[in-house]
Amino acid sequence: MKIEVYNELIRLHRVANDANQTADVRRQATEDFERLFQASDETMKQIVQDAIAPASSTQGSLLYTYRAALTDYSRSHSIFSAADTFFRVGGTRLTNPEEPTPGSSFSPNN
Repeated sequence: MKIEVYNELIRLHRVANDANQTADVRRQATEDFERLFQASDETMKQIVQDAIAPASSTQGSLLYTYRAALTDYSRSHSIFSAADTFFRVGGTRLTNPEEPTPGSSFSPNN
């Protein structure tokens, strides 16, 4: 997994959904997120979607984290890369807001 791209996508997603930011800052972050997300490969897209997807339970969140690691492993065939992805996505999911901010333009189902 390209850690720099992942970190930037997560940062942009958080800024785009931060109610404390101005509308212009959120709009720019959303545009930047969409541009970088669309330029990413399918593996990165799936990992990011799993990292930011809302989950109604701890089990659901854990399943998203596990699926992200499996996605990485299927591409890289490296247990170390998959483990890094598991812990990175797990850390992201632990620090995600409980619920997405209303008006967010990005949906993990897009």
